[in-house]
Amino acid sequence: MKCSIVDIHTHRPTGKALEPSFAGIHPWQAETRRIEEIVPRFGEVDLVGEIGLDYAGTVGREAQLRIFREQLDWAERLGKPVVLHCVKAFEAVMRELAPHALRAVIFHGFIGSSQQAAEAIKKGYYLSFGERTFRSPRTVEALRRTPVENLFAETDESDVPIEEIYRRIAQAKDLDPELLKCAIYRNYREIFELTSQQATYDGAKAEYEYQEKNFFRNKALHEKQLISDTEYEESKYNYAKAKSTFESSEANLAKAKRNLAYATITSPIDGVVISRAVEEGQTVAAGFETPTLFTIAADLTQMQV
Repeated sequence: MKCSIVDIHTHRPTGKALEPSFAGIHPWQAETRRIEEIVPRFGEVDLVGEIGLDYAGTVGREAQLRIFREQLDWAERLGKPVVLHCVKAFEAVMRELAPHALRAVIFHGFIGSSQQAAEAIKKGYYLSFGERTFRSPRTVEALRRTPVENLFAETDESDVPIEEIYRRIAQAKDLDPELLKCAIYRNYREIFELTSQQATYDGAKAEYEYQEKNFFRNKALHEKQLISDTEYEESKYNYAKAKSTFESSEANLAKAKRNLAYATITSPIDGVVISRAVEEGQTVAAGFETPTLFTIAADLTQMQV
């Protein structure tokens, strides 16, 4: 699979990477802007953001919470991922996210501790790292501990090229840059391809089931001459159309899952890992002298102490 480079959040698009579009009311603007002016933009962009809370600034917290909550509601309603601005408000942001079923959550420009990173990762959220990451030793440590499955890279407002950000992240994680690029590209596809196909499939399935019930109900009524030929033919057409759309979405979803699976490496050995000599993200050179990476027990019931 050819992997494209992803700049998940940038204010300086170059066209040289996958650069999702976004729109949202920043917490700094919470007292001067209204939700009504931004909602029409949500349908035109890939991400809702950047939104969130900034408790280091002077904007009132109540105003920030109000606009943040309104935008989370719209993102959930529209099935849009969110990209978050979070400064000295991690616990508050996590509380606000908790009641929502969002397509994806990305903490942009993550600056924080390994403990905070672990809490976000546990919820399935993504952490995006950029140029500022490397000014904070504790954030670099959080980066090292972040699984590639939850990781993105960004330029934000920096003029440092995204390729350089990738290089620094790969170096910090002791990871091959090409493997990092493919891992981040997989995360991008999971959000913008698989999740989109799943939503389309769910909608098509619901419509198909509705039209199926409607058709068979009208068929019975037509046999009793209780509805016109026109009404019956219309329900028959709608049923056939919904069935075709559902079958097409089902095939597209299966294809998206299959394509995503090509980026997953599965061990050919079954069993339970009882010792590990490498960490996730570590690069191991192949060769005749390759060290033991894992010790695997095929059947723990046969072990004796």
